[in-house]
Amino acid sequence: MAQDQNLKVEVHYIAAKKPFKTEAKPTETVGQLKAQALSAFGLVEEGNKTFKLFFHKTELQNLGETLGQVAGDKKDLNLDLEEFIIQGQCCPIKSRIDSTGCRARYL
Repeated sequence: MAQDQNLKVEVHYIAAKKPFKTEAKPTETVGQLKAQALSAFGLVEEGNKTFKLFFHKTELQNLGETLGQVAGDKKDLNLDLEEFIIQGQCCPIKSRIDSTGCRARYL
């Protein structure tokens, strides 16, 4: 894809009635698009809640990757945004994993 031609991007979020649609430069990063999508859907990452972008069921882990790299030779990019709850520690900072795989408090 030519680096000066914009991509047509759609981000789908299951809880939203409509996808977030935008045109983006191929040099824009996954992280930049994620921030725009979160804002468009009125979402905030906080505490133990995070959101991840997926392309063809593959998580886009590298937020510095460009959309052009993700799209390859395609002009359209359809992504899914999914919410994840990160399980927090059940104990204070002073903890260790015991033999059963659970966190156990120690002094």
